[in-house]
Amino acid sequence: MKLFFLALSLSAMMVAQVTVTVPATTVITLAGQPAGTQSTKNQGSAPLNSPVQVNIPFVAGQALRITATGSVDAAGPDGSANCTDFFRAEFSIPEIDSPCRTLVGVFLGDSTRPQPPAVDFRGDSNQALIVRPLIQQPFMIGSGLNAAGDPKVFVVPTGATRLFLSAVANANSTGSFGATVSTALVPDEPGNPVRVSGASVITLANQAAGTISNNTIRSAPLNAPAQVNLPLIAGQVLRIVASGSVDGAGPDGQPNCNDFFRSEFSVAEIDAHCRALVGVFLGDTVRAQPPKLDFTGGARNNQRLEPLIQQPFLIGSGYTDAGDLKQFVIPPGATHLAFSAVGNSNSKGFFIVTVSPDSPTTPVVTASGITAGAGFGRSPLAPGAIAAIFGSNLAVNSVPATSVPLPTLLDQTRVYFNLRPAPLYFTSAGQVNVQVPWELSSETSAQLVVTRNGAASMPIAIPLAAVDPGIFLVGENTGAVVSNSTGQLVDQQTPVQKGDALIIYASGLGLVTGTVTTGAPASATTLEPTKLPVEAILTIGGQSVPLQVLFAGSAPTFIGVNQVNALIPSNTPSGVGRLKLRTGGAESNEVVIAVQ
Repeated sequence: MKLFFLALSLSAMMVAQVTVTVPATTVITLAGQPAGTQSTKNQGSAPLNSPVQVNIPFVAGQALRITATGSVDAAGPDGSANCTDFFRAEFSIPEIDSPCRTLVGVFLGDSTRPQPPAVDFRGDSNQALIVRPLIQQPFMIGSGLNAAGDPKVFVVPTGATRLFLSAVANANSTGSFGATVSTALVPDEPGNPVRVSGASVITLANQAAGTISNNTIRSAPLNAPAQVNLPLIAGQVLRIVASGSVDGAGPDGQPNCNDFFRSEFSVAEIDAHCRALVGVFLGDTVRAQPPKLDFTGGARNNQRLEPLIQQPFLIGSGYTDAGDLKQFVIPPGATHLAFSAVGNSNSKGFFIVTVSPDSPTTPVVTASGITAGAGFGRSPLAPGAIAAIFGSNLAVNSVPATSVPLPTLLDQTRVYFNLRPAPLYFTSAGQVNVQVPWELSSETSAQLVVTRNGAASMPIAIPLAAVDPGIFLVGENTGAVVSNSTGQLVDQQTPVQKGDALIIYASGLGLVTGTVTTGAPASATTLEPTKLPVEAILTIGGQSVPLQVLFAGSAPTFIGVNQVNALIPSNTPSGVGRLKLRTGGAESNEVVIAVQ
């Protein structure tokens, strides 16, 4: 068993940033219009009701992070719950549908282009973490966070030179939003597993940005289906499993409700349960449209499917009603695999889809192989803690991380908790060490997936807990416990003196005060104590001796490591004892120490 943790410096990324005030009475379609221009559809005129221009330098392909506070008509930037509104198309800016009173934006170029497609942010589209609007195509910003509290980024389109912000409100609305716009990096999008939006459309697979589905009145890229990043080998069997819900229905769709996507762009029609998960294989060139498939009857339980290129097929949960794992055979010439839900433009929710090839090189993980990195206990994992994952085919080479922030890709290996990439300390064929993302602190469970060169292990559901204390081991019963006075490791042969303090290295002690960043070192100058009290208990000479905890929190400059400083009472019995930590009602593993 190997355990690696880093204590390296974190360099800050310099960003440009500007803050603006967006009045309630601004109108997004007046963006860039000269003074005196009257909006005949959305009320108001320039410059009184012009949207606010954001003067921040940006370039095509760059991401912007926009966060907002304040209120309009008593609603925050995410808008009024259960209320939707729109700005009608005007001045070559298309219609946008969104929650009432929300914050929206639009990019413009130096010259007017043909009007792009209208967009609908009433459903899952307003939860997307990466938004790629077209020039002149309004987009919803809201607070800048999705429902899980994750920051969104907005990618600058090619040719954009200006950015404008407004509220979806009325001429008599009151209030304002304060919006802070800063430059950022475009985050990596998981390529396997993938997030499949309930508002996506399977027939838009591989279609260029701006392409409109005349059948569904949705467009790319906002409603494009998710594509998996996986090498496709003709004849290979794929295991495709899904979780999540769209409009309250799981991946198998709504019982007693059938719907379809009409054929379009040479992609055949598919009939299936409403909101079900469907997929399609595509090649590098467009072929003649294949026959349609109907999964509204018994075919939905076919265990083995051999779809043609451009022929959508039902996936559902990836299991038949009898609980058998389905098999999907890759057709000759397939180079892309895309997924969508059979939903509507305002459908809410999403599926998490994992593709696991039936191959001897595919990573294999079992629930029993997922342990805490400190103590290797198989209890629930705690966000922020180090976890050790054991299995087979987890990596090609043994590779330690050598820089911070910790990478989420080492050699060809990635680890995901749900769709969150985990920072990696070390990878090998049989073991991977990761930090459980802090962002999971409000979750009680997560799906863990290990990918190698795009091929994913079958997902494992793991429980999460606020704390999962563990003491790092350096031997079978020897912990990472150091004498403060001598700096020596304390074990059965090297005792600690009475009245001396122990430095105990642990993990899984839960949230700490201060700002923590997943994959980044703890502060070297500011202590970050745990929010929950921590006890250190020594059982020795038949007695349970509570130690005085002088400090418990993040180990300075380390990642995912806790440090507990505890004083050995002068009246502690001499001999060999067992030391453990307790916090939040959970106890750590025990390690052996000697007291003299």
